[in-house]
Amino acid sequence: MSEYATFLKVGATSILLRMLEDPSIVIRDLTLEDPIRAIREISHDITCRSEVRLANDGSSVPSTSSANTWTGALRYHERRPVSPGPRGARPVDCAALHRENRERAARPGPGM
Repeated sequence: MSEYATFLKVGATSILLRMLEDPSIVIRDLTLEDPIRAIREISHDITCRSEVRLANDGSSVPSTSSANTWTGALRYHERRPVSPGPRGARPVDCAALHRENRERAARPGPGM
């Protein structure tokens, strides 16, 4: 795994753990009804749009749940930033910049 990927993984895990430990944050219950079946369905779905059954009789699209968690983590980070690591950068800031650049590159330019 690359150093950048490890940097993002550790940073994202840090933010999610801080969110889980913060009593003021309410996180939606995404417990799967049948985790093994859900993993199989998700891994075979190339459209990333199949719904998985949740234990609370609901359903969820994994990519949407992931995007919602990412947005929540960014908002949490903006309200409660962590001090920069030894290299002076925060993983979530690097990831947000990468995402903005990717979205900007995907937009058609003027005259297209």
